[in-house]
Amino acid sequence: MIKVLHIVPALDRGGVEKILYNYITNIDSKNFKFEFVVHNEKEGEIEKKLKQKGYKIYHVTPKKKSLLKNMRQLNKIIKQGNYDIVHCHQNFSSFIALLIAKKNKIKVRIAHSHGYNPAKNVIGKFEEKILRVINKKFANYYFTCGEKAAEWLFGKNIFKEKNFYIMPNAIDIKKFKYQAEVKKKFEQIDKEKIIILHVGRFSSEKNHEFLVNIMEYMDKAHKNQYQLILVGDGNRKKDIQQIVKENNLENNILFFNTCDNVNEIMSASDIFLLPSKNEGFPVTIVEAQANGMNILCSNNISNEVKLTDLVKFLPIESAKIWGEEIYKTKILNEDTRKKYNEKLRNTKYDIKTQSEKYAKLLNSIIEKEENK
Repeated sequence: MIKVLHIVPALDRGGVEKILYNYITNIDSKNFKFEFVVHNEKEGEIEKKLKQKGYKIYHVTPKKKSLLKNMRQLNKIIKQGNYDIVHCHQNFSSFIALLIAKKNKIKVRIAHSHGYNPAKNVIGKFEEKILRVINKKFANYYFTCGEKAAEWLFGKNIFKEKNFYIMPNAIDIKKFKYQAEVKKKFEQIDKEKIIILHVGRFSSEKNHEFLVNIMEYMDKAHKNQYQLILVGDGNRKKDIQQIVKENNLENNILFFNTCDNVNEIMSASDIFLLPSKNEGFPVTIVEAQANGMNILCSNNISNEVKLTDLVKFLPIESAKIWGEEIYKTKILNEDTRKKYNEKLRNTKYDIKTQSEKYAKLLNSIIEKEENK
């Protein structure tokens, strides 16, 4: 049995956690034992699910509270755990756990890039450059969700590394198949309007103010024709709710908490928007395409997300440009939307296919290290 320790910032409902949950729970537990370290005191929603399935989860002191305590606790867990693999999902701060793993002679140390959030100033860029080198020093395997995320964390030369692997943000494709009947379940949704959807945490990079600006434009140019649903939680949610209130858009914009039925909300919606300032490889774009939704997203997002002709890229400079593109977007019928789900099955974004590949990959890596 291969014993793997996954080290994560949290196990709540974020994109990274969802992807990890998808992979772990689709792998045969007879051959693998997965455990988790969380850098957060809160018990998240995905943590609850993992505990119900019998997975062991450790909480350590966040680095911001006490770096020394954090390192001591990590060292104790790794030292006593007898792990074959330590798999870190902390982007640039992964090097701390990887250093401790190397010190404890863990043969396989994976640094995994899940994002794309490049520094804007000279000091930040210099820090990234240093951390890039340090991460590569203590990891000996490099995983990523996509090319843009890989380049950000590991640098442009990473693609030449023999121990570099792309682990796609795979989902349960069938779960996101369009269901016309579910729209009736949502009383808040105006059935006479075209429904626009955004799913994402309320943080600055998701650009929620721009979404409000788009709806402000739509309210003036195409009054009473559109409604926007914002699904998610985060530290900027109250700020965005206040902006919506100040602009008298409460009837035009609905707020939903992070939930497990995003697939149903997608089926109740018509157009998906993602005007992010920066992204790695957003799993929501895969989900929306599996649901057959027309998608408008920021041209800051990697072209890798365009798995079908449903995706269109736009600059995030003008709410009017987005508004007019929304107005021109054709609303797809039920049969057409369902066909897109069929197109994505058995691709590299189907979790059934990818979880098997991930298990085989871990086996081959262990075999390779044992034969050295």
